[in-house]
Order: sequence, then structure tokens, then C-alpha cells
Amino acid sequence: SPYPPMLTKQPPLVQPSPFPPATSKAQALVESVLSQAVAPPSPPPSSALKLHHSIFEVVDPVHDVLGQGSYGTVYAGVQRSQTADLPVAVKAHDDAFLLDREVQLYRYLWRHKKRGLVPQLRIPRLLWEGTTDDGKQRVVVLDRLGTSLDQRFDAQGKCWGHATVCWVACEALRLLEGLHTLGVVHRDLKPDNFAIGYDADERHRLYTFDFGLSSQYLDKDGQHRPMRTGLTLIGTLRYASLANHDGHQQSRRDALAALGYGLWCR
Repeated sequence: SPYPPMLTKQPPLVQPSPFPPATSKAQALVESVLSQAVAPPSPPPSSALKLHHSIFEVVDPVHDVLGQGSYGTVYAGVQRSQTADLPVAVKAHDDAFLLDREVQLYRYLWRHKKRGLVPQLRIPRLLWEGTTDDGKQRVVVLDRLGTSLDQRFDAQGKCWGHATVCWVACEALRLLEGLHTLGVVHRDLKPDNFAIGYDADERHRLYTFDFGLSSQYLDKDGQHRPMRTGLTLIGTLRYASLANHDGHQQSRRDALAALGYGLWCR
């Protein structure tokens, strides 16, 4: 042999087992225990938000968040249908009063849009409002919009050219014109509350939304409401006008000032 004697292969030594051979019943018991040990755990119960008898659904409320504010959260949801699932936005509000106010305003605006009075006003449709199927949350379901101006600004390195700023200004002024024609002042204008359309053919159009703090500056006779002072600031501090800071009731001028601050920050 070419190997030294100590490296030659030796047959393995088989030692007799001190235990008796396992019976078929014992073997079956061992296999049963092992199969239970490696079985995958059962999935946790679904935490999806189901609305209107599961016609609308938020599949994963933890990760499907489109936006979050001081009054509630907006989720990416779907509308179930026989042909395809349609994307929607589901807004869960912590303040029932503000939610009811926003629902009434959406209905008011769309009632006049359908009559063709403000074709330049682009807002999402109100699809449904009520409580979740488990009765725990008040929600509204709206058309899904695309990314907000604030998100697009961040995605483009916080730098817009003159042409982009001018386009945003012209589109936003048309939206404000439509709101003001119907006697509505937004009172919380900021880049987060403007968004482009969701579908490919709507991405060159700008929309406005989130009317929870909005109010009417015209009374039932179409007259401008009298000025009030000593009020608290309403809206977002960063984009609030000087008159808003001074406690004056907001009007059209404050909306234009907030828009100007938003464009200047771009």
C-alpha cells in the first residue's frame, strides 16, 4: 500500500446498542412528535380594514399609509369588483365633527361641479362614508390621487425649475378660483394638500383635497361675512398668513398668501 499503516482505511466498528429495537408503536409516536414540532405556525388573524360589507378594503393598515396628520390617517385601499380591484383612498378621522364637515363640503362642491359651474375645480370624488365593518372607526372613501407636491419636491432633490413653479402656480390659482367662486376658503393650503392625478392620463393635472378645516366666507345671501378678530390660528403654521397669525378670520386673501408661501418655499 502506498500509505503508511496508520492511514490505511479501516472498517468502522459497530457497537451493539444497549437499548432494545423500537417497536412500530413507539416509532409512530416519535414521528408524530417530530411532525408537530416542525409544523409552521398558523397565520395571525387578518387586521384588514373592511368597509361597506367588504366592498372597500385596506389590506394592510400598517404599511398602506398614504399620509398622516394631526386628525387622522389616509390609507391606500381597494374597491372590490367582479372585473378588477380599483384603487381608492380611505381616510380614517379621529374627529367626527371635522369628518362630517368635510363630507358635507365634498357633497356641496360636487353638487355644483355636476351643474358645470366650476369646471376648473378638480377634487376627488366622495365614494362612500360611514364606519368600518367592525364599527370601530369613522371613515370616508375617496378617489385615489397621485403623489402630493411635497412628495414630488422631495423626490426631485428639493429643486424645481422656473417652468415647474409657474405650472404649479397657474394650476393652483385655477383650483382656488373654483373654490372661491362657490364661496369656500380652504384654510389649510400647503403642498401636502395638492396632488397630481393617479392615472397616467391625469398626471398633468393638479387636484386639491382635505377640506376638514374649510369654511364658507359667503353667507346664505351671497354676501361676504363680516370680519372677526381675536381668533386662534387655523391651518399649518408654516404657511399661515400674517392676518391668520394676528387672529383675523380667514378669507380669499389668506388662501393666496398661503399659496405664495408654498411656492416661495419651492
